[in-house]
Amino acid sequence: MSYGCLKAARLTAIVAGLALLAPRLFAHGNEYLFARLAIAPDGEVVLELTADIANQLFTSEEHARTVLADALRLRSGENFKRLDELGPVRFEHRSQYSADSPMPTTRDAGPHQLLTAVWRATLPGQFLVFATPERTPHDVVLWQVPPAGQSAEWKLLICGEQSPAIAVPTGASTAPTPHAYWFGGVVMALALSAVGWQFVRTTRPNPETRPAG
Repeated sequence: MSYGCLKAARLTAIVAGLALLAPRLFAHGNEYLFARLAIAPDGEVVLELTADIANQLFTSEEHARTVLADALRLRSGENFKRLDELGPVRFEHRSQYSADSPMPTTRDAGPHQLLTAVWRATLPGQFLVFATPERTPHDVVLWQVPPAGQSAEWKLLICGEQSPAIAVPTGASTAPTPHAYWFGGVVMALALSAVGWQFVRTTRPNPETRPAG
């Protein structure tokens, strides 16, 4: 195991055993990559991976782009694939971390030199499992956007570690089902039959009033 993995493993053990040390862990949060996961009720998934490109871990912005493109992989079938293999990745320059980031921004308000990779997909009813590559020196703090008024629950992913399965809503459609179309057709046919019968009944001559010939 590489030195970076050993260091990250020790940090993970500290975080898991001593939650009170979390503020200290994130005092230098720009050493980590931050992965913000937002999931909409219709099944749309937006993952934002952010790196501080002023960090000495990156030699250039192009280097940071290469790292972000492969910082997290998503399970697809039996394998894990890069995000850019599953859909387009867009890069954005930012100066502040997300307001719901688990990093205590009051200690390091910025502005920062941030580069964010944005990946979108619509995956209703699926379960998302993310993983970091093996032997990577880049640890990822992953969290899902919490409901209003709640704090985000986060997980630190190191060398080849996987996230828990994250459920995506089914995004049930409000369009009529095939059964509803069939039932509506039957009702329409009955209504047309009734109208036709009434029309025939009112227009047919009455035998009692037919003139004698």
